[in-house]
Amino acid sequence: MNDCFALIRLIIALATCCSWSQNADAQLIHFPPQTNCVYDLTGLTQTFTDTLAQAGIANGSLLILKNGQKLHEQYAGTYSATTVRPIASGTKWLGAVLIMSLVDDGLMNLDDPVSKYLAQYYTGLKGAMTIRQMFSHTSGLPGGLDYPVLNDDTITLQQAAQIISTNELIAPPGTVFCYGGLSMQVAGACAEIASGMSWSNLFQLRLKQPLGLTVTTYGNTRNPRIAGGVSTTIYEYAAVLQMLLNNGVWGTNRVLSANALREMQKDQTGGAPILCSPFTQFGEGDKRYGIGEWRDIVATDGAAIQLSSIGVFGFSPWIDVRRQAAGVFMVFDNYTNVFSGVENIEAAARNAIDSTPCTSPPRLEIEPAGVGTNVVTINGARGHSYRLEISTNLASWPNSMNLSGTNGVCQVPIPSGNGPQQFFRAKTLP
Repeated sequence: MNDCFALIRLIIALATCCSWSQNADAQLIHFPPQTNCVYDLTGLTQTFTDTLAQAGIANGSLLILKNGQKLHEQYAGTYSATTVRPIASGTKWLGAVLIMSLVDDGLMNLDDPVSKYLAQYYTGLKGAMTIRQMFSHTSGLPGGLDYPVLNDDTITLQQAAQIISTNELIAPPGTVFCYGGLSMQVAGACAEIASGMSWSNLFQLRLKQPLGLTVTTYGNTRNPRIAGGVSTTIYEYAAVLQMLLNNGVWGTNRVLSANALREMQKDQTGGAPILCSPFTQFGEGDKRYGIGEWRDIVATDGAAIQLSSIGVFGFSPWIDVRRQAAGVFMVFDNYTNVFSGVENIEAAARNAIDSTPCTSPPRLEIEPAGVGTNVVTINGARGHSYRLEISTNLASWPNSMNLSGTNGVCQVPIPSGNGPQQFFRAKTLP
């Protein structure tokens, strides 16, 4: 990303005087409000505000989901839920979904070489590049983002792939990781040949329609920028993230298989040395990549916990698989100005979720008194109240008490001694 700062500044300057604002045609995708828990979001709210202030940015938005429900929503300046902005490398995640849908249907294989589709242009080592390598930045093609062929609207995607074939490899396929856009452009051309459809039509049929995306677009071009050309809203992108968390399902539509999602989330770099990464300047140059997504936080067994696809304009989407949470942070600025702030926002979201003893649906469990204690513990949801009912015969429940769920946990002492056996049940109060 470093080699295109001048381009970024130019685009941002143009955007200041031109229109990329709200889109009246945007249909707001519905996410139900979070009703299962009452979270303390004070830290998250402040972190969002601090991130914009420290970067000197007036406009921004943030949407966070938990279990498919809206946990937090925040706007600054002129931004709203229908604000449309270019998302740069946030596009890579969408392209990966499309590629994996073709793999699901048997139209492509991740280990297909590019020579299977473009043999007239890709021969020798170049012809050995696979779809997997091209979507994990290990193809051996040069990295970087500032290539005129990626923005040329006078040519087709397959013509772009032909032009890209004239580049020399920087290393044999699979031997180095170098982040960039050329390889994904070639993979997109392969997808067109494999499916017999244009990328735009594939995008419409395999992503936009099943997810109900109305304004998400690559623009009117036959050479869509596969790794960075989409504009969208936070709500429409959030629908894609929630589909990923739903094991590939959105509503009644299956977009991807669970196997495809698992493959996307695996480390696809094969241990290749990291030659160029946008995160090196932040001391995170060892971060690895799946299919179209960064593996931000990884468990000790190698499973990805948090995945993301940050864009050069600061657009930052992520999913937290362990917490079943998703977030979309949107600004239009240089990503270096907000990178640390985005990490703080992600951490604040994790802290808010982890500090609330609640699951979805609301956890309501009774822990019986253990040996040496006469305390029954009711685990509920923060902010909810419950009625604890007590019976000696399960036929009638004459004894009850209301319990405040302010902290999510209630501990109730019960009579000890040699009295009759007691049974307990709890109900959620309105």
